[in-house]
Amino acid sequence: MGKIWQLKTKIKINNKIGPGFTFNVPSNYSTGHPLDTEIKAALEAVGGKDAGMCSGWGSQKYEILS
Repeated sequence: MGKIWQLKTKIKINNKIGPGFTFNVPSNYSTGHPLDTEIKAALEAVGGKDAGMCSGWGSQKYEILS
């Protein structure tokens, strides 16, 4: 059973996603954090092509809101 993670960017991720951007990530995991591939897919779903570049998980990159 997974969950929907809500993440907020702490830093600029790429040319399409800057700091302070909040988005939801559907995940297969309910503990820890979402997978890199799940974060990339979520960003591309809202930001289009290339929005998921350099989007892998990092605690310096994202704040978990829920």
